[in-house]
Amino acid sequence: MVELAANDVELEARAGYEEWNAALAHRFFAADRAGELVYLDKDDEAFARVCSDVGVDADEADDSLANAIRAKLFWKDSGRAAFAEFDRVTSLWLARRRDALASAEQVPPPPHIALLTLFSLAAERIGGANTNTGAVESSYYSTLEGLLCIPANESGRFRTSFTKSSEAYWESLSLWLEDLDGHRGLPSAYALMHRYVGLPISQALVRARERRNLKKMFEEQGFVAGMTVSHTDMYGAIDVWINSARTSANAALIKMWVSPELKSRIVEIALAEFATWEGAALTGAGKKTPGQTSGRCLLTLRDGRVMLRSELRFGLMVGGSSVVGETCHVEGLNGAAREFTLEALGIGSTGFDFRAVGIDAGSAINGDLRIVVGDGKGLRRFPKKVVILTRDAFSAGYIESDRINAAALSRILVKDEAQLVSSVEKILNDAAQPGYSRTHGGTAGVPQGWTVFTDVILLRAPAPALVTANDLSAFQPRLSTQMTVTGGLKLPGHVPRWSALSPIRVMIASESEEPVDVVLLTRNLETLQTEELVIHRGLAVPAVVDLEELPGDCKDFTLSLRRGKTILQNLAVKLRSSLEPSPDVTERFRSLCHDLEDPVWPMKCVASEDAVVPGLDGLALSAPSVPYRSRAVASRPNWAGNGRMGLGGQLLVVAGPPENSCIVTGHHRFDFPAFDGKRPKSSWMYGVCTLCGMSKRQPTSGRKSAPVNEIPTRRTRHALPELSAAGPSWSALIDSLFFLGAGSRREFSTLARQIEDTAIFENQLLRDLEALSIIELQRNDELDVTRWESAATCFGELADGSWILTGFWNRQLKGEAIEALEAAGATISVNAPTRQSLLVVNNILHGKIASIAEELGVDLVPNASTALSSALPALSSVGEGLVRCGMPFSESYEYFNPPSASWMTAETAGLPGLYRVSRSFSSRYFFRSAQDVADGVAAMVTVELGKHLAGLAANRPLIAYDPAEATLSVPVGAELPGIYGRAAVMGDGGLPQIQRADRSTTYFNVPLAAAEAIIGKLTS
Repeated sequence: MVELAANDVELEARAGYEEWNAALAHRFFAADRAGELVYLDKDDEAFARVCSDVGVDADEADDSLANAIRAKLFWKDSGRAAFAEFDRVTSLWLARRRDALASAEQVPPPPHIALLTLFSLAAERIGGANTNTGAVESSYYSTLEGLLCIPANESGRFRTSFTKSSEAYWESLSLWLEDLDGHRGLPSAYALMHRYVGLPISQALVRARERRNLKKMFEEQGFVAGMTVSHTDMYGAIDVWINSARTSANAALIKMWVSPELKSRIVEIALAEFATWEGAALTGAGKKTPGQTSGRCLLTLRDGRVMLRSELRFGLMVGGSSVVGETCHVEGLNGAAREFTLEALGIGSTGFDFRAVGIDAGSAINGDLRIVVGDGKGLRRFPKKVVILTRDAFSAGYIESDRINAAALSRILVKDEAQLVSSVEKILNDAAQPGYSRTHGGTAGVPQGWTVFTDVILLRAPAPALVTANDLSAFQPRLSTQMTVTGGLKLPGHVPRWSALSPIRVMIASESEEPVDVVLLTRNLETLQTEELVIHRGLAVPAVVDLEELPGDCKDFTLSLRRGKTILQNLAVKLRSSLEPSPDVTERFRSLCHDLEDPVWPMKCVASEDAVVPGLDGLALSAPSVPYRSRAVASRPNWAGNGRMGLGGQLLVVAGPPENSCIVTGHHRFDFPAFDGKRPKSSWMYGVCTLCGMSKRQPTSGRKSAPVNEIPTRRTRHALPELSAAGPSWSALIDSLFFLGAGSRREFSTLARQIEDTAIFENQLLRDLEALSIIELQRNDELDVTRWESAATCFGELADGSWILTGFWNRQLKGEAIEALEAAGATISVNAPTRQSLLVVNNILHGKIASIAEELGVDLVPNASTALSSALPALSSVGEGLVRCGMPFSESYEYFNPPSASWMTAETAGLPGLYRVSRSFSSRYFFRSAQDVADGVAAMVTVELGKHLAGLAANRPLIAYDPAEATLSVPVGAELPGIYGRAAVMGDGGLPQIQRADRSTTYFNVPLAAAEAIIGKLTS
């Protein structure tokens, strides 16, 4: 290795390489960087703390770090490569990483962080010295060699070794951060167009101020958070933005954009920043420029249900700096008004649902909607005849967009005017993926006079002859050629990952039909070098690429979309399953259990270390039987109501636009970017109407457009590809839960909304998985679910003597169990594969399955239904143990009537029972006993628990049991809450089913002893 000069010995002694590496890993990649791109930037405050940690003054830091690294290098006379020592520790780290992943432990930091920091310091020196000419390779190498005092006769060997090994060092850092799912930051070193020196330059080229500036550009150019953007499309957006005479780009970015060498690198950084951008709502208001949406009100569309029917719910997202709980005032016709508070709508934004606040949706969509928020801040939404609504990953709904985004799931709201709906349909037939659907006005929540097209995915730009009217200008997308992952089951987290059990496809949308190549890039896990394989050459586009038949065991790979030698886009794909649990799964687990000391234990879990009397985890029960008094109930459902109620009060009608407005006359004033001197090379630019905000595209140059009556011949060359409508399977969902082990409510929502995108389904799925003993749920005092965790691994005996596998059965453990059971002569089937996908074991003696359970280390629970029901407490004790709060004021309440199992209006909340207070995006339920009414308080409850408490208070049980059929029935919407439901489900091992004829939900094969216990405890 290199010998240090005498004057460097003191610095090396004070801060060795390992100290530098540990300090940099600790400070730069801390928990507060979760989900953020982390740059090895000397200007970062973390670097100053690192200097303090290693005991080096800031002005000596560069020399100290360089000396520590130089001590690890090899000279020519050693016969080894310059970076041989770093190559050796790379191999050791990779071996440690494999061991850690195999045992589901956290991977230690890689040993290259200090080295990569020096690589970045060299790039910083170049970037600051000459931004006009760019950081060319020769200047970068000379600067790095200067920092490390590399002799001239060693330069060639040094550069060769750098080229051979440096990418692997960056890859190791990326691997580590991805293994941690971005909880300590995300990798920021990307080099789509330039290798080797492009990686360190990506750390230094664009500083923190410029990165903030780029996020402003995303907003001004109308990007939608979460969408896929190709290198070409991002280049075009930056090009137009920077060259505009009114650009908000700062001087440094404008100066760098002059250099052809730097442009592609700036685009790479912008793409990385965009991947973590959470939308305009978080950036705050800035200078308004064409295309900017800050401060506007945007239409929203969400899926909902009324009883057993699905419906579309319209609302408004409020822009600017509005906050949750702020007062919102809306004016209507004839002096009428509505005043209410804003609610959370996704991350960092607020809004409201029209129906929930008493506003007529049709007039709000068609009208000139003006609102006043807080202390007088006025906001406005202009009506449009064609509204594009794009799926928003952060609000689980669809948000109004200025224009349609290619390869993104969208919905189109169209005014029922002569020829307009027909024109939109022609556009979709020409350019959208087949399979979209149409909902007419007056049905499923769509207002009269409007039509909604759902499941719309645009795969190419429509023919110019089809987009002639200003009202159709929203169908001019920002599109070159780009890939988007579709289908499958995307896992929650900071790093994009998908379930290995749910097939994914890649959709390639394109403005032209010029063929492309799709190249598979994989990482050699021994050398970390990239290996390439062309999987499609000369592919006609638009296209859908099925990824089910990839060569080898491809779990982590990148798809590279290329046209000739030009890289259009790189798309990283990571497939995961419970065979290799998440590396942080042990930290996620809190060993949730039900604490018998808590009177509300059938509804709540706590960490086992916090439990006074741990009594239940999954089916693993250690609780005494609780006596009860038997009560006879009807054998058939006897609730007579229809469960519905009409909306109370008159809906607020919003005034329409003035007769002379551009919305009515069609005379828009489009404001396009103006250019001083040199025009951008991009083909298109986008402007907005200064009067109503409508977006329109036009060429940046003066070139002539194709004649409006000419449809290019490419339209007839091949049909657009169709996609399967099949969604993620239950087996993939459950396996994904086992891969994660545990998580937050938001993480669960990410999975659930991919199966059905409604809040009602998400809540139902939580209850179903809890009832099946697959997961345990942690709830707060308001009984809102805050976390979930895989339940204890169990064999549970069903009423017919078979055994069901519940709780945490990852793929490896399940495989071992199946092998042992089949060897014992058992038969194994899948219970309801499309809805539950749990294994059921038959034809096995009790002694044999007990022996297998002991060998595998899992719990065996005989007579699971009866055992659970015997341990349940009386429902009255659960009600008494609920936390009380003040009863909220409302202009009107909905009161649950147990005899009819339906809701009715109430002006006050003065009676004992269950009350519903509607909000924009959800409802709150409050139970009041007679004592609560006297005390002026209430208990927040789930709707299911509240209904049964109301039935108990009214002495009107909401339950029926037929001994001959062994069926237990409750009204729809009054499913058995918490562990009461689990006890009933474990009779049959199957979820209850809705019987539409009598509006009941029926549990099957519930043993008589279990049914009597459940009924006795729900009625006492």
